[in-house]
Amino acid sequence: MKSMLKKFKKKQSDKGKIENSLPTNDTLEDHRRHILKTGKKHSRPLTDTQQKIVITSTIIAILTLFFTIWLYLNAVYSQVNTSGLVQSVSQIIPTPVLKVNDSYVYYDELLFQFNTAQNVAQNENRELEEELALSSASNKVIEAQVIEQIANEQELTVSDAEIEEGIAEPIILAGGDETFDATILDIYGWSRDDFKREFKLQLLKSRVVTNELYEFSQQVDSSNFATLANNLGLTPSSVADIESDDTSAELVAVTQSLTPDNSVDTIIYGETGVYIVMQESEASYQYVYQTYEEIEAFIQERTSQAELQSCINHNKLPLEGVNKKSVLSCIFSR
Repeated sequence: MKSMLKKFKKKQSDKGKIENSLPTNDTLEDHRRHILKTGKKHSRPLTDTQQKIVITSTIIAILTLFFTIWLYLNAVYSQVNTSGLVQSVSQIIPTPVLKVNDSYVYYDELLFQFNTAQNVAQNENRELEEELALSSASNKVIEAQVIEQIANEQELTVSDAEIEEGIAEPIILAGGDETFDATILDIYGWSRDDFKREFKLQLLKSRVVTNELYEFSQQVDSSNFATLANNLGLTPSSVADIESDDTSAELVAVTQSLTPDNSVDTIIYGETGVYIVMQESEASYQYVYQTYEEIEAFIQERTSQAELQSCINHNKLPLEGVNKKSVLSCIFSR
């Protein structure tokens, strides 16, 4: 026992000498072993450090992402921020701000119409207050949603070929593609794709008819023309002799457009309105006619009757007849 105690005391004494003395040629190896042994007590595995770095970085990234999203949502829903940065983000992140019946309007659509109103005003050398521009933009997007809803109800479509054909003439009148693109950018702030999207909406609107006329076109045949028209509140008319001087040139043109493929339920678009025509004999016809003014009034009525809900700060974007909708319900109820 005494022998072991002496060895331990000698070892501790040697250890103290090594720790407190400078290395010499004789003690260099002992110093090296002592330093390595001491270092092992305090070292941590490298993998443990890497894991902590990964976890910490992930937490910071998640918190940064949530904070960025919160800033963006606050800019949209509370501040109604119209800056270019917010607009760019809204084109990446779909952000619903209004609900029109069962359809949502997204913030990038609202800002598109807002920028259009501002560009037009600037091009006309007049000032347009932000609130008025936002109000105008809101009315535009709400009407656009209503038009698209009616078009879906009436199974109306516009093909890409029709769009290309429709914009061909404006491009020619402008003097070519480059001049046309420069013109719409200067006046409206639009790209070619923006113009096509707006042109498509206008084509859809030009093909919309009232509910009564659409229902008539779905049910009419040669045996119930006048009866069905009266039942639906339409006014059936007739012309005994299409070649009579009393017949309008528009009606003559409409009847001349009839072909064997044009059945009695075909809606024909004239200069001042739409027609559904049935030929009774070589020169006599029955027809139902509706002016474009009546159709416009129908669209405006549907727009005014639309159920509107808004997630945006009402003080920033005051809209009449709009129910307030919480931000969370607007985002997660899509």
